[in-house]
Amino acid sequence: MKTFVLLAVLGFALALPQYDSNHMVVVRDMIGDFINKTINSNLANLTEPVTIDSLHIDFDSEESDTLSGALNVTDAHIIGIKNLVAKQISVNLTSMDVDLELEINKLIVNLDYWADMVLLKLLPLYGSGKMNIVLEDFDVTVAGHADITDGISLDNVTIGIGLSAATFDLHGLIDNTEFSSLISAALNDNFVTFVNEHRQVVTNLISPIVENILHQILNPSNDDDDTLKKALLIEEYKLY
Repeated sequence: MKTFVLLAVLGFALALPQYDSNHMVVVRDMIGDFINKTINSNLANLTEPVTIDSLHIDFDSEESDTLSGALNVTDAHIIGIKNLVAKQISVNLTSMDVDLELEINKLIVNLDYWADMVLLKLLPLYGSGKMNIVLEDFDVTVAGHADITDGISLDNVTIGIGLSAATFDLHGLIDNTEFSSLISAALNDNFVTFVNEHRQVVTNLISPIVENILHQILNPSNDDDDTLKKALLIEEYKLY
């Protein structure tokens, strides 16, 4: 019903050439408020941890000098999505393009991994074990085209990320405890800088996951209470 009312108001507003800017702002804010309330309502029903059963990533050495090889992630548990806050929502009424600024104060990820990678064409990163990650002030910017005819959905989505701090605790790299601790310390000191300097690589890596999560937050399926988990069953992804 709320969606129908919004569509009716939007259609009426756009159909009148004399519809002044103040009224357009009201309609725009109504849609932004509708999106924000939808996010908050669906997050309130979210049960954590959110899980990723299986994720395979191929790093293409021909397209990037940063990483090559492959990474398998299994049995990943994510805590903190429930605390997501929409800091800003901007809507273009004519095109229905939407810009979202989202923030999670702290995101905790625990997972099992198998890796066969090379960093900077020099440093081997292979092995298997546990990985624990804490990301602080995790910001996500989302731009896309909104469709509110049946709930809310976004297409043509582009995503950017940023964060203020990251803590890694890796086990199992080259089957060596000291090497794993060394890489963990290096990531703790340099990961935020790496994200800022290699935004496209990192964005390509997490975009499918973020887009799936956002879609299910905005418009969860009525047939499955475990929609976020279902959305994250990504079996294979190539990173270019």
